[in-house]
Amino acid sequence: LVVPDYPGLGSSPGRHPYYVAESIGPSVVAMIENARLVQGVPNGPVFLAGFSEGGWASLATLQILERKGISVFGSAQVAGAYDLRRISLPAALKGGAKSHALYLAYAAWGQADYYGHRLDSLLTQHYAMVAERVFAGSTPSEIMAALPKNPRDLFNETFLKAYDSDGTHWFLDTFAANSLIDVTPRAPVRLYYGSNDKDVVPEEALTAARAMQSRGANVQAVNVGRADHDQSMLAAAPLILQWLRQLEANK
Repeated sequence: LVVPDYPGLGSSPGRHPYYVAESIGPSVVAMIENARLVQGVPNGPVFLAGFSEGGWASLATLQILERKGISVFGSAQVAGAYDLRRISLPAALKGGAKSHALYLAYAAWGQADYYGHRLDSLLTQHYAMVAERVFAGSTPSEIMAALPKNPRDLFNETFLKAYDSDGTHWFLDTFAANSLIDVTPRAPVRLYYGSNDKDVVPEEALTAARAMQSRGANVQAVNVGRADHDQSMLAAAPLILQWLRQLEANK
């Protein structure tokens, strides 16, 4: 079992590039490749699984592994966001979950640094300063308390005008570039979701599965029941193990 530490988390330096596929996907691949240098680690096909950001990250990893010719046994994503520009961002801006302001502020904070933009080119000057302060080491409850209840209040007029008019802005461009709705996996994929998930709406899994199926991929969206975001991982875990055993029996 290999559990990678994403860039900017744990002992690695810098900010976490939240939902930047070209940074996070390769970090997972590097962990897999380096694990195989350890004596006794098997060199067989990889089975991927991830929850929430990890669901998106495991799909980004799957794409890289298959491009490199590395065999993937299967991939199980739970409560992942896949169409960041057209589903994730609109859902988050509506503020259907208490955590949506947190997700958006964290993405803004990490992506502005990664792509070389000023944070106040996206957030208001006030919330740009708040984000710099709270993401430097506050607790999750302190971060939530410092952010607005309405996620739109985070953003400056320039961004909101671009978003509302379907115009252009660097943040809209990065969300589009890091969406994975166009991935066409060769390995079998299951996209697990909870029907009561407000953080990552069920439409993410359903839309991604339909898009990938239309291109001939072996992908299924799996409803784990009336689970919210955190509960969906607990509900999906035994189903993932059952599916892995089925794959093993049928290989």
